[in-house]
Amino acid sequence: MTPHDHDDTTEESPTEDLRTDGGTVDDVALDPWGSATVDDYRKLFEQFGIESFDELLAEVPDPHYLMRRGVIFGHRDYRPVAEAMRNDEPFAALSGFMPTGDPHIGHKLVFDEIIWHQQQGGDAYGLIADLEAHSARGLSWDEIDEHARDYILSLLALGFDPEEGQLYRQSDNRELQDLGFELGAKANFSELQAIYDFDGETDVSHMQSVVTQMADILYPQLEEPKPTVIPVGPDQDPHMRLARDLAARMRYFKVTSAYASFEVDPAERAVIAEAYETLAERHPEETVRCADAARYLENERDPDATDLNATTADSAIMLLKEAGKEPLRPRTRFLDRNATDAPSTP
Repeated sequence: MTPHDHDDTTEESPTEDLRTDGGTVDDVALDPWGSATVDDYRKLFEQFGIESFDELLAEVPDPHYLMRRGVIFGHRDYRPVAEAMRNDEPFAALSGFMPTGDPHIGHKLVFDEIIWHQQQGGDAYGLIADLEAHSARGLSWDEIDEHARDYILSLLALGFDPEEGQLYRQSDNRELQDLGFELGAKANFSELQAIYDFDGETDVSHMQSVVTQMADILYPQLEEPKPTVIPVGPDQDPHMRLARDLAARMRYFKVTSAYASFEVDPAERAVIAEAYETLAERHPEETVRCADAARYLENERDPDATDLNATTADSAIMLLKEAGKEPLRPRTRFLDRNATDAPSTP
């Protein structure tokens, strides 16, 4: 089964006696955008460090039918997810779907996994990889819209609870794109060339879609770190390994909500938020810029609007003036790409 991209559980069709003994092929190549099949699953364990799922099945509370039947045959560190389920602790499940055609049985298996993890108490995410479909497969936006609707309706019909989970399109999620930008600062062309065989003919949008996928994989960690499973087919494993490498280079996502690229304290953020909301409501079709907010705070703001002192307002105005024409909008700001509150461990 091969959906869009992403991590931890890999899946394929069951084999005799519910075990993955595979065939006799000597070499295994994993291509996220190709159509290659895996004929010898033992090679995945040997060459890529994927672990057999059979060995931890007993640790999973009330295992999913795909686990019991051997359809889910391998994993990368699923134990923390199973432990979180047993102890009623936070965990998440996310997978993405590239809208290039009609939903099929392979997608249905992934839908079932996401829904099952949601029913076990996990935070569930379903995403439409529309940026990838446009850049890597060349689909028009009209085609993407039609297929995306079918995927979302199928996921909902099978039992996904949108009020308890999150559905999004890559192109509509600004927070995701901010994360992708930061992750891209830790990757380089030589690395993408080695992993994906990119060359001088590969367009920049295709390469950009890779770091967006890395952001998808790590997106559930933005609110708080938690064990997360990303159900995918084995051909998507290169994405998993790159995402882990990039996360390790960043060490920890130290983030905060923000409205611009500069750092503010909570009181200053409240003043800036007030200015943004007022100006965005007045001029919904226009881009609110930092200088606009500074002028509003200086000339129009009601000093009694929030319980803040004049010093806080003055400091917010100064920061906004210095930022000048920078767009003002709600965003996730990465305070320090390498920041962590605890010593790093190897």
